[in-house]
Amino acid sequence: MADPSDADGNGVWMASYTNGLYYSGDFGTSWEAKTTDEANAVLITDDGTGGSRLLIGGETIRYSDDGGTTSHAARIEHSGDPLRVVAFAQHDGVLFAATASVWYPGAPPVITAGQGVLRSRDNGTTWHDASGDLPFLDVRALAVDPGERYLYAGTHGGSVHRLAL
Repeated sequence: MADPSDADGNGVWMASYTNGLYYSGDFGTSWEAKTTDEANAVLITDDGTGGSRLLIGGETIRYSDDGGTTSHAARIEHSGDPLRVVAFAQHDGVLFAATASVWYPGAPPVITAGQGVLRSRDNGTTWHDASGDLPFLDVRALAVDPGERYLYAGTHGGSVHRLAL
């Protein structure tokens, strides 16, 4: 993901699953590891005060207000089952996170279904269920339509569901 806070336009963030989160200030020529925690998704938001907030999705959602130097675990209201955040979307100050099934290579073949779609109204500090009547909770992708009326959730198996914003 391109870093909108980089004045030169050369900043890039890369989520690298089990290898963590990386930053490049030279458009990918060299990379700096920011965290070794699982990182499947990254999003930079406006924190409402003219600054930016970095969101990192993995086994939880973490946020950083200092460009990834330190991060804090967000509070997520869910069942307590393992969680894997794989995508983010934003619309009019509201953030959304897609959660997918969890399975660990080398572990017994137990797959935990995703938690569906999560929503944050406080720039990623706390998250709540926003799945509504979503029949499949293994969500792999999110997109806001150009008319900004719906959030689309792509689920495992190829189906797409529309949630009203």
